[in-house]
Amino acid sequence: MPLRLCSYNIQDLNKIFHGDSNNLKGDNASTEKIDALQAVLQAIDPDLIGIVEAPNTKADGTESTVVRLETFAAAIGIRASEAMMGFVSPGSQELGVLFDPNTVEVDHSPGGDANDLKNPPFDEEFRFDTDDDRVKEVYEHYRPPLEARVTSNGFEFNLMVVHLKSKGIFDVMDMARWELENQRNRRKLIAECTWVRRRVEEWLDSGRRGVVMGDMNDGPGMDYYEGWATYWTPDARILEPGMDLSGSDLFDFARDFWADGGQVLTFEMESSEVFVHGDAAYQIGQYDESLQFPDGAQLEVANFFFVRWEKQRDGMWRISRLMAGPREAPAEG
Repeated sequence: MPLRLCSYNIQDLNKIFHGDSNNLKGDNASTEKIDALQAVLQAIDPDLIGIVEAPNTKADGTESTVVRLETFAAAIGIRASEAMMGFVSPGSQELGVLFDPNTVEVDHSPGGDANDLKNPPFDEEFRFDTDDDRVKEVYEHYRPPLEARVTSNGFEFNLMVVHLKSKGIFDVMDMARWELENQRNRRKLIAECTWVRRRVEEWLDSGRRGVVMGDMNDGPGMDYYEGWATYWTPDARILEPGMDLSGSDLFDFARDFWADGGQVLTFEMESSEVFVHGDAAYQIGQYDESLQFPDGAQLEVANFFFVRWEKQRDGMWRISRLMAGPREAPAEG
């Protein structure tokens, strides 16, 4: 029988419970949220739900993620009525699983090897070079991913529920600090994703099936390094009519363009030739682009381009030089 799996970030589910108890609140806001969640989860009717931002657990037992999730499930009348969790986080917003005990068995099954620095358990430290300086930084999961073994009618697979580091910055700070925090958050996210990937490779190497679900926190718009900026080397240079920018000046220009409301309306590229030589590649072609600047002015360009790509130590190819010029000579006068 097919299983129905659901991944759900129920934003701060802890708020529907009274503090220092496992009882649900009865105020209007909590009741409204519970009713809305009931409608969604009854409609989905899952065998298993991986829950991100699950209720908290306290060492003194006054708050329990498992008890609170089972109280919540009973209140909304879903068949996924039993709960489990993995390692407790040092803060709030835990990871948990609700499941139907009549269709699946779910057991906490942490992986990794404490003696393997490349793939340690998720509640320990992970060493990984994220800034390409040949020195491995030390990272820890704030919320260790929940690992479980799921069994249903003899079919077995590994499950991982994750809530990785957000790249968003939610505090007011100066631009220099903002850029530093952006880079630090992204590096931590890269380390956490690498750690997760190595655990998945452990499963695959041993012939086990696996499902990873949860909140990867890698959606668009959280920082300007996404998308455009990830294609360039730190010392990249652009030379085109009216522009000669490189390094930090180039990235500052791009950051200000998007931060102030600029947009790339359309972009179409046609590559006519690519030549690869060792860790460098050269690309020739043409592109058409429509831009809207922060002041509302629009510009359409039709250029030939020449790009030099360089292969980085992490295996990624990034642009180090871009030269572009108009496909048609500008009108005289």
